[in-house]
This record gives sequence, structure tokens and C-alpha cells, in this order.
Amino acid sequence: MTTPALILSLVLWTSPATEGGSPYEVDPVLDGTATAAAFVFSAVLAGLVKPTLPASRNCDLDPATGLCDAESLNALDRGVVGMKSAQWRLVSDVSAWFTYAAPIGLGALDYFHLSEGGTWGDLGADQLVTAQAVGLTVLVTDLFKFAVGRPRPTQYTEGVFSGSSEHSMGFPSGHTSSTAAAAFATATTFALRHPESPWRYGVYAAGTALTGLTAWARVGGGMHFYSDVLAGAALGAAMGVVVPRLHRRMEGVALAVTPGHGGGASQVSLSFRY
Repeated sequence: MTTPALILSLVLWTSPATEGGSPYEVDPVLDGTATAAAFVFSAVLAGLVKPTLPASRNCDLDPATGLCDAESLNALDRGVVGMKSAQWRLVSDVSAWFTYAAPIGLGALDYFHLSEGGTWGDLGADQLVTAQAVGLTVLVTDLFKFAVGRPRPTQYTEGVFSGSSEHSMGFPSGHTSSTAAAAFATATTFALRHPESPWRYGVYAAGTALTGLTAWARVGGGMHFYSDVLAGAALGAAMGVVVPRLHRRMEGVALAVTPGHGGGASQVSLSFRY
């Protein structure tokens, strides 16, 4: 180290990415357990805890009808009162389930027909990351529902009032949040695998459209207010982008030490390659 220009570089390779393989680094046991735990805990909350709770209309009541008073709502949400289309509720279910299944179909198409170098293990890693994003979104959504306790539009609408606790927990929209998580995790995976492909914008657009359709259908079915679905979409989209990127595979970590001039302090820099 006789010259100030000398750089000592140490490269620590950590699971270099395979050409055409999964962009993620996952631990099947740890990540699989965490994902399953999120879904199980949510199922316990929704299937065992929620039915035991008394219906609580956390709202101002209209003395004339005994229902929640629509005048207490903001102008945007007030327009939902009276909506109760069974057809839109069906559309929301179909749209959501289609989006949950789409990552498998798109991933298989990408790995085995559009690209080269992918394996079933790569596809499984991608699906695990997507499932984790959805599972965490569902869990956070359920925790918000219990904490906020906001009545659904059914509590404001004559002819569809329900006294069950399920109709006392409408914020945020679970259909919308989970759909957004699945859609954006799928789009993020595609974008990480094909960072230069113009099709990545189309995948994001398709995910946004499916999320929007599910959200609109939940409103049209009278199951959620606009603010419920907007919050659900924001939560799910954030999870669908952040969780995959936390799993993004690093090709290497480079540590560089540059000796200082004239005996001064050395400079250390750390860089990551993805």
C-alpha cells in the first residue's frame, strides 16, 4: 500500500443470480413458515375470533330508521349508501381469485416459454415471495379492521342491514388489499426479471386494472366505501412492491478501502450489486 491511489477491494459473493432465474433469495423453511403463520393467524382472527364479537355499530344512528346516519359520512363515501348489487359482489370475488391465480400462470409462461434458464425451483421462489406479500397484507388488513371497527355501507342501507360483527369491520377493504398485493408482487417480479423489457409497464398496468376492478366491484356491491378500497389498494400495492424488493437477490458485496493522502484517514466504501 505504497501509493495513495492503491485500492484494496474485497468481493464477497453471496448467491450469484442465475441467468434467467429467480430474482429472489428465499429460505423455504423460514419464509414458508412466516408466510403460513400470517395466513393462519388471519384465519384465526376471521374464522374464530370475529364471529364471537358482538355487532358494534360505531356510528351516529338515524333515529328514524335505527341505521347508521348517512349524513355523518363524508361527501365521497355518502354516495355509496344504497348500493347493494349482488352481481358486483360476484365480480369482486371472481376478480380477486383470478388475480391470486395469475402469478402462477404468468410465472410458468415466463420461465418455460418466454425466457430461458428458469427452473421449477425458481418459479417456486417467486410464488413464495408473492404469497408472503399477500399473507402479510391480509394480516395487516385484518388487524386494521379490528382496530378501526368501521361499519360497512350495509349498516347505512335499508333492506340489507346485518347485525353480524363482519359488517362492523369494513376498513380497509380486504378484497382490494389482497388483490393489489398479488398484482403488484407479480408485476414487481416480472420487472426484476426483465428490467429492460417494455412489457413490464403492461404488467403493472394490468395489475392496476385488476385492483381497480375489484375495488369498484366492492363499492358497487355495497360492501365498502370509496375510502375503504383506496386504503386497501394503497396498502396492498405497497406490500406488493416492498416485500419482493426485500428478497431481491444480491450478486455481490464489494468493500473498497482507499488509503488517505499524506497519512490521512482511509476511506471505506461498501457497494452492493443486484
